[in-house]
Amino acid sequence: MDPFPDEALLRELFGVEPALLHPGVPWRENALSFEARSGHDQLECLIEPVYGTMTIRWTRDGHELVYLDLTRVRGVEAEKFRGRESLVAFFDDQTGLKPLRIQVRPAAHVSWGTRDDADRAADAGAQRQLPL
Repeated sequence: MDPFPDEALLRELFGVEPALLHPGVPWRENALSFEARSGHDQLECLIEPVYGTMTIRWTRDGHELVYLDLTRVRGVEAEKFRGRESLVAFFDDQTGLKPLRIQVRPAAHVSWGTRDDADRAADAGAQRQLPL
């Protein structure tokens, strides 16, 4: 995966050491499983850089809210912006998928858009009419 965050950034983001499928093998060549808790929410994240896959499970009080089983993940980044800490997943260009943002702090949140900034700029200046 490229980009791929430094191990210290991933530890800081999730606040824990990951469970590794193969201890002693570099993280980029391993399967990393993280769990983060915030209040009633729990985020579980499995990243497999060699296979370009990632699985996200978000539960609240033991009830599953979101489950994503992702393939063709090109890279991931740990991001801090305006007091929010997130894991951002990027997909192969051929998929046409925009980045997925999984916010870990201050509260769990998932956002995934389908339009890029150029689309938003074009829409901002145009009036839309719905067909009747």
